[in-house]
Amino acid sequence: MGSEALAIAYGVGSALTWGAADFSGGMASKRGNVYAVVLFSQFVGLFFILALLGATGEEYPGASTLIYGGLAGLSGALGLICLYKGLARSPMAVVAPVSAVVTALLPVLVAVILHGLPPVLQIAGFFLALVSICLVSWTRQSVRIRQEDMLLPVLAGMGFGGFFVGIHYAGYSGFAWPLLSAKIVGLTVLSLVLGFKLRGQSLGHTPWRWILWAGILDVAGNGLFILASQTGRLDLASVLASLYPASTVLLAWRILKERMTGGQWVGMATTLAALALISMG
Repeated sequence: MGSEALAIAYGVGSALTWGAADFSGGMASKRGNVYAVVLFSQFVGLFFILALLGATGEEYPGASTLIYGGLAGLSGALGLICLYKGLARSPMAVVAPVSAVVTALLPVLVAVILHGLPPVLQIAGFFLALVSICLVSWTRQSVRIRQEDMLLPVLAGMGFGGFFVGIHYAGYSGFAWPLLSAKIVGLTVLSLVLGFKLRGQSLGHTPWRWILWAGILDVAGNGLFILASQTGRLDLASVLASLYPASTVLLAWRILKERMTGGQWVGMATTLAALALISMG
């Protein structure tokens, strides 16, 4: 299997895994305190990375790897905070697709500036992938989009896109260490913000099984993204990984028997078409 095919396989694997992590986090949040779920799953991810580091015996990297990893963790944590604030203040039908598309667009712009345009078929595939992200993420809500509803989703997408860029450059000289530095910085920021919100709140029932899955799958998705961006272009890895909402929606349809809209089914078909074009590029 060539490097391009490997990059596509890793990118698709990252989307599937991240989507499953989001589904697991959603299941945990239905049963417990959402802030506690986020923090506990992040701690699970930290312990999983430490175990991975011990198993691989990866050499201590240079300072640039840790710096890029830390910046990725900071950017991702800020993106998550903006996402939660956006979901609390604005319609999900606006927040979800806007943040997902911006997440994919930012690394694409960085890759184009630094490395030039990808092949024409892949550009077409990227465009279809962005369309599919919108279709799959859109809910049944009928909403009027206001200008003030756009800021937090855009900031969330920039945060997640910044994570993609940072972890890509951190991954040039390592695998587990970039994940660890990103997780430590991100967890520190989230602990400061969400820990404050948890003060005085009852944690209630803690759904550990789903929290464990969310934490482990999130790290697995991060690792697969690093592999995808190491073996292929940053824009290809980022666009493919940003298809993760399709995985979440499919799991909700299959396991929870949630109904999918016609637009979401079209989005699934568009996802397959995008993958075909990207593979032929």
